[in-house]
Amino acid sequence: MRDHVNGLLREIGHAGATGPLTLDEKNVCSLLVDDELECNIELDGDQGWLYVFSPFMRPPTNDLVDFLANLLRANLFGLDTDGGHLGLCDRTGLVVYSRRYKPDTLDGVAFRQAFDAFVATVQDLKATFASPPDSATGDEVSGPQSGIRV
Repeated sequence: MRDHVNGLLREIGHAGATGPLTLDEKNVCSLLVDDELECNIELDGDQGWLYVFSPFMRPPTNDLVDFLANLLRANLFGLDTDGGHLGLCDRTGLVVYSRRYKPDTLDGVAFRQAFDAFVATVQDLKATFASPPDSATGDEVSGPQSGIRV
């Protein structure tokens, strides 16, 4: 499985012109997208999952309860996260977006598309959650809105 994942990583490296990407001795590969977005790819060979995760912001110190409520809303059924998950990293205190994939079901093209979608979702989440209050109304921007209405 490790060889297959390294093949998938080579596809990202070639398509993004970042050079060769491979898993290190801990089955992790880290890269910087657009000189600003850290993306980590980790193979859990025992369970057969490939995790892609990106820490993208520090929670605000003010209005933390509202911020965390918005994170939970975005996580609801994965509707505002393209099926991924949002969480807080205990070690760094950063908000992290993550997805997992079964690498044996992906070829290079499918993984490249999945990785591009992952990056686009992180960038959207980063922009949404970092948005300042709406200056036209004075209202706080509440984060992503769920697609399910009650």
